[in-house]
Amino acid sequence: MSRKGVKGLPWKEAGLECHKCKVLTEPVTVSYGGYEIRGWKCPKCGEEMLHPEDAQFVLKLKKTGRIEATVSRIGRQTVIRVPALIRDYYRLDKSRSIILKPKDKQALTIEITSSKDDF
Repeated sequence: MSRKGVKGLPWKEAGLECHKCKVLTEPVTVSYGGYEIRGWKCPKCGEEMLHPEDAQFVLKLKKTGRIEATVSRIGRQTVIRVPALIRDYYRLDKSRSIILKPKDKQALTIEITSSKDDF
């Protein structure tokens, strides 16, 4: 689905039909597994639906406790390849930048700059 919802629309514009009420749902942020993820909520009955990509990310993270990335070289540059699950959850693209904060020889923190498309 990659940021798309029903009929190829962006998830915030797509809306889904509530399976109970048959009413068009509204985009919301849902708390799931300790994470805030994309979802939809029925304005009539309050039923919440999770965005499938975000729910998959949380389930994989809960199961393994980590998500691995690979390091490679392109020309003279060293590149960290980010899995699609991470890219989609954090909405990473060319317009965003990250800040790397080394902690020690075994730990590196990555901070993602904010974007106008954030929740």
